Amino acid sequence: MVITILTIAVAQILTGAMTSLEAFTPREKMNDFSFSDFYTLSASNANAVIPDSNITIVALDGCTRAQMGHAIATIDSCHASVIGIDLIFNPPTTTPDDPVIAAIDSLPNIVLPVTLKEPTGHCFTAAEASYFEPLLVNEHEHGAVNINGTFENSTTRYFKAEFETIHGPVPSIATIISDIYDPGAGSELLERDKDIELINFSSRVFNILKPHELSANADLLRGKIVLIGYIDDAADMHRTPLVNRMPGILIHANTIATIIGREYIELSPRWLTYMVALTACYMMVLARFFLRRYKWGPMLVRLIQTGLLIGVLYLGAIVFIRNNYSFDFTPTIKLTILGIVMMDFSTGLAFIGQRIAHHTHRLYRKAFPKPKKKDIKLLPITSTSSK
Repeated sequence: MVITILTIAVAQILTGAMTSLEAFTPREKMNDFSFSDFYTLSASNANAVIPDSNITIVALDGCTRAQMGHAIATIDSCHASVIGIDLIFNPPTTTPDDPVIAAIDSLPNIVLPVTLKEPTGHCFTAAEASYFEPLLVNEHEHGAVNINGTFENSTTRYFKAEFETIHGPVPSIATIISDIYDPGAGSELLERDKDIELINFSSRVFNILKPHELSANADLLRGKIVLIGYIDDAADMHRTPLVNRMPGILIHANTIATIIGREYIELSPRWLTYMVALTACYMMVLARFFLRRYKWGPMLVRLIQTGLLIGVLYLGAIVFIRNNYSFDFTPTIKLTILGIVMMDFSTGLAFIGQRIAHHTHRLYRKAFPKPKKKDIKLLPITSTSSK
């Protein structure tokens, strides 16, 4: 138990030390590992790719404003269920006769984007509507398009149902679109009352159309969620558990698919994570303790460690694929490895301590020898008899 406690302390010290070496290992890289990424890749490789029949993406890369406005009008004429705009123009324009403004001004089933400024304390400052600011006063819905749910991780794996601002909560664009397409889906998400949710990047693909392909593919638009934006914008590429460069509109699409499909990923509670880690660490230390007397003991301990690592990875991937449950085995692996290290370290310290004590005792005896006992001669005992 003492070694287990020491292992936990050393693990925390090493974690803090490594994250401070920012010249070699940037802090965001050290803090950016998640078992859910491994599980997501495993699920993506294990499952067949399934075309998503609910969401269609319209790519407006290279289009002029007039072409964008015409594309939006065409999508509406095909009776799309809800249209989500993922366009933020810079610098903003408020020209009333702009083709895009004119196309969406009269559409009731369109959701416009807003961006949120950087957080101040525990909430965000006011939303910026940018290009679509004149339309926000109308009856159009609007949602935040901020990608990273925590604004700390460089890998996009989380999303937020809504963002707290100093002017009140602002729902994400995925929450608004999901609730319009499937009434009640957004409310169910909010009722989960979780600060962040994992995006379920399952093995799905989305139909992507160019503006000139819209008329010939009206069946992919009718009754669907249609997301309009860029798919090749270098400024809107994000690293995800699946790929290093994914456009933001695809991240929104995967988020919406997670919400309307109720494919939420449940995270293991911290108490369960550390209970499993402590149990595994304690068992490994006991195994090392009882097997140290055998010559083949260290080899068996390493085999047990290897089997444990493979086992937890396989078991975690299976549970994730079948039940959408993500168990974080990072503390388990860290403590079981450090537990054996601490066991060997403590054994070495004990041996060194014994040798130091032995040599110190010898030097002490040389400096302060025991006094020799004087020989005491015993006189013969004589008996006197009275006459």
